[in-house]
Amino acid sequence: MWIRGKKGKSATDAPNDGVIYELIHASHELGIINGLWEQHVTYGLLHGSHEISIDEKGRMLIPAAIRHAIIPERDASVFAILGQNNKIWLYPDAYYEDLVKQERPELLPSDASLDFDHLTFSTAHKIPVDKQCRVLLPDLLMKYTGTENAVTVIGSRDHAEVWNRKDYFAHLDDLRQRRKEIADAKRKNGVPANPG
Repeated sequence: MWIRGKKGKSATDAPNDGVIYELIHASHELGIINGLWEQHVTYGLLHGSHEISIDEKGRMLIPAAIRHAIIPERDASVFAILGQNNKIWLYPDAYYEDLVKQERPELLPSDASLDFDHLTFSTAHKIPVDKQCRVLLPDLLMKYTGTENAVTVIGSRDHAEVWNRKDYFAHLDDLRQRRKEIADAKRKNGVPANPG
């Protein structure tokens, strides 16, 4: 999340409070005044797989390991979207809004851009997290993705994904069998297969 800071600060004057700050020099696209500090709130790495049950009302408990990374404060919200693999993806709300803002909107978008926006934003839902750390998954996304009651919630770097349990294990088996092929493809794209 980007938050307007103080004017007139130099790079050596960034607050030392554990938050990442960047000095914006050319910030017309962000619609802010030149030379303001911007505060960028980061989130932890989402990882692991967790077997969860969705109740009859469509409520799902967010696993603790996911919750600590995805929700920086209690009773926050998340964005539930239709992921490109036709699964429900969950993003921290501020992080998702930052991702969206990185792409500048067009006054006269192309057909492809318009199709993408319709598919992406008409199916996106900002949903609150209740005091029991549950989310009410939207009926629309449950229907589109065929999500059942027995699910596996997985961390996938910057978002969580909700998979039908049997589908996830079949997918994981496929990935394990193609481990070398996947690593080689990653290397060909110039990205190390094993970070660090």
